[in-house]
Amino acid sequence: MIPNVCRMTTAVHGHPAGAGGRVGAWEGVRQAIGTGDASLVAAEVLRLDEAGRKEVARELPGHIAAALKAAHERHARREAEADQATERAGEEYVRAEAAGGRPAEEARESWWTWGRFHHEHENRVDWGERDDWIEPTRVAGAGTLSTAAAVSTWLDR
Repeated sequence: MIPNVCRMTTAVHGHPAGAGGRVGAWEGVRQAIGTGDASLVAAEVLRLDEAGRKEVARELPGHIAAALKAAHERHARREAEADQATERAGEEYVRAEAAGGRPAEEARESWWTWGRFHHEHENRVDWGERDDWIEPTRVAGAGTLSTAAAVSTWLDR
């Protein structure tokens, strides 16, 4: 045993979902996966003892569908918020142009011709965030599965 190293089946962490309290091994890793931060997952896994690693390894395969669904729902919400922000920017653009004397219909056409592209870029949502769960989930499996063959299979999923 390595001196001065504390291993536990519960993780103490400061990420938002955990609020700095004690949670079960699986719950701590599940919450860390939900952040999309693989380094946070690695830190959670490193805190686990053998029983905690077994618990996570047992629960992890069943979490894939939920993690995928949560990431896609999060992305869809952010996309909807970005679309709403672009729509509000368009309305503001037309109001400002009309206040400056430009006919509203011409201002709307101008918005759809070139103005919205500038605002869509500002409110762009990265499609890659839909896959933010993958790397943290792989890290969790690599750190908790008990054999090299199991880890290799997990990483190649």
